[in-house]
Amino acid sequence: MSAESDEKPRAPATGPQVRRFNLNIPERMFQDLEALSRQSGSSMSEIVKTALGLYAVASDETAKDHQVLIADRDGKPLKQLILPKR
Repeated sequence: MSAESDEKPRAPATGPQVRRFNLNIPERMFQDLEALSRQSGSSMSEIVKTALGLYAVASDETAKDHQVLIADRDGKPLKQLILPKR
């Protein structure tokens, strides 16, 4: 492919295809995301991807009428995650 080509580079033949999108969030949420990134050493993109995965699990379990809980090491529930009904 020449430098003057209008063709876009193709994704590698192996591995998942990557898509890009823009996300508009309130300033405070952006600051929280930056802080999480600094604290964890993860990129903001990785944090958002992890959050999406956690939301998907919570959403699936909520749809099954299951509770999603945060528990201490002994299994004592500390918090319940409640998602809006679908």
